[in-house]
Amino acid sequence: MRIRKTPLKELTIDRSKWANNSTKEALGNSELLNEEGNMCCLGFYAKACGFTDASIQGVAVPSRLSRNTKETVPGLTNSVYTDSDGFSRARATDLSDEAISINDSTYDTNSRERALKALFKAHGTKVKFVGRYPKGI
Repeated sequence: MRIRKTPLKELTIDRSKWANNSTKEALGNSELLNEEGNMCCLGFYAKACGFTDASIQGVAVPSRLSRNTKETVPGLTNSVYTDSDGFSRARATDLSDEAISINDSTYDTNSRERALKALFKAHGTKVKFVGRYPKGI
């Protein structure tokens, strides 16, 4: 697994696979990669940085990825450390925390997309949304 060392300049999120608060019933829990094969916004980011499906499967937040890989996600986590339970963790950045908050918010879909675009743009990443939401969303 080759992980990129610099933050992404562009991020594409596929609405048909995007697990967020509005799509929970159709696409499952908001995780980097859930058991239904869908991802939260940061799952798309981690995949674009080179993390494999196996490394992100069932992981709730990027700071917990280091348990599996000992790697950081550029722009989302930094400085891996060992927590009080002996597990490797990485410190979350403000970008990571804010993206999680938006992804899991009660915003309508258009507002959520706008908020994520603005957040990532402020950190140097252009976000593009493609595809369609599942029926009924």
